[in-house]
Amino acid sequence: VWQYGAQAEQILASLLELREQLRGYIADKHRAAETTGVPILTPTWFHFANDSESYRYLAESIRMHPSQEELKGMMEDAGLSRVEYFNLSAGVVALHRGYKI
Repeated sequence: VWQYGAQAEQILASLLELREQLRGYIADKHRAAETTGVPILTPTWFHFANDSESYRYLAESIRMHPSQEELKGMMEDAGLSRVEYFNLSAGVVALHRGYKI
């Protein structure tokens, strides 16, 4: 286990608190992007302004994807052990890890 001291723990704690404060805001922006087709990152819109099908596909695939806990359970059911996940982007994205032993 890595340990960086009290100052690093305070910084991490403040970042985690900020993430929780922003979670609803970021989720609202993603929902708005799903329904309007306008991406959160405006420069992307400039590159794919006339490709609404891509945004529709993205919204559908997000809705169909299992939650973090559901995917963790699926990985465990598939025989992986020590399954865990790490939320990124305030929980909008998650990285899952498991071991086949």
